[in-house]
Amino acid sequence: MFCRFFRSGRPIPTAKTPTTDVLDYYSSARSRGYLADPQEIEQDRKEMAQKYGYQLPEVCERVKNLSELPKSTEQIFFGLQPGWIVNLADQEIIKPTDPKLVEFYNTETML
Repeated sequence: MFCRFFRSGRPIPTAKTPTTDVLDYYSSARSRGYLADPQEIEQDRKEMAQKYGYQLPEVCERVKNLSELPKSTEQIFFGLQPGWIVNLADQEIIKPTDPKLVEFYNTETML
């Protein structure tokens, strides 16, 4: 699926905000929504472990480092910003340099 998108040669779009009927789900720590506060998610994980009587697994150093760099709500793919083009043939990422394009892809409210 991702390969098909990258082969199309289109810039990565900005992620859209969820509709109002599912906004509560995606912003809830209980459902581990991507719009939820990371501290609330961690607190909910601990509460669930206590409730069901299991130990939370040890988090390795690599995963800790990844969690320090959270994916922004505008990103669709982790580590890839909106507006970038992924060239699979040459294994490179093309980033926009035109100030108008940079501003377009960095705005949170896109129509």
